[in-house]
Amino acid sequence: MAAQNAQRLVGGALADQHAGAHAMAEGEQVGGFGVRIPPLVQGARALIITSALLSAAGFLWQSQTGADAGYLEGLLGPAIVMSAGMGLLITPITTLVTSGVPAREAGAASGLMNATRQIGGAIGLAALVTLAATVTGTMSAYQEVFTAIAVVCAVVAATACVLPAPPHAAADN
Repeated sequence: MAAQNAQRLVGGALADQHAGAHAMAEGEQVGGFGVRIPPLVQGARALIITSALLSAAGFLWQSQTGADAGYLEGLLGPAIVMSAGMGLLITPITTLVTSGVPAREAGAASGLMNATRQIGGAIGLAALVTLAATVTGTMSAYQEVFTAIAVVCAVVAATACVLPAPPHAAADN
């Protein structure tokens, strides 16, 4: 939201990657509240690692929840942690994908990223449904699926650690 607002305020003159960097520096809008991102996690790579691990923790928490858990500790708590982590992943990933791309190709890069996200989501959902179908018992299936998602989030964090930084963003990370 902050990126869109920044673009609106300057009449669309900011490129997507600059607006995304602005959003990271100024803080994301979460539930209508501005959350200031601490300097410790500024930089796209650090934010990806931190938010992927936060998401992994939320999914792992959800995987450990039993059928007898209450609403707060069994649903709301893990959902807040998962949502915060996944929500904070969007801007830095977009920033990294579109950084270093010439302005005339930014739309194509953004479109490719969105298409890849949609296709990846469909394949990921199919894999998770297949995993759930192989497990006996509804609760066990949910636990396996949430554990698998936590592992994927941890792999995202590990991958972000080893990917090379864009040439002009090397000082950022």
